Amino acid sequence: MNAAEQLREEGRREGRQEGRREGRREGLEEGARDAERELLTRLLVMRFGPLEQGVHERLVSSTAAQRRAWSERLFDAADLDAVFDSDPEQ
Repeated sequence: MNAAEQLREEGRREGRQEGRREGRREGLEEGARDAERELLTRLLVMRFGPLEQGVHERLVSSTAAQRRAWSERLFDAADLDAVFDSDPEQ
C-alpha cells in the first residue's frame, strides 16, 4: 500500500469512528427525549386520567422547553388545560 492509499484508509477509519460517536450521541439524545415524554405522559395520566390523542401528539412533537414547563405546572394545575396554558413556544 502506497502513502496515498494509507492516507485514504486512515481518513476512512477516522470517518467511521466519528460516525459511530455521532450516532451514539444522537441515540442517547433521542433516548432522553423519549424517556422525558414517557414520564410526562405517565404523570399526566395518573393526575388527569386517560389522555386524548391530540395530547399524545402534542407530547410527541414537543420541545424540551415545553416538556419542562408542562412538568413544572403538572402538580398545581386544576385540569389538563392549565398544564398546557402559557405554552412557552405557542
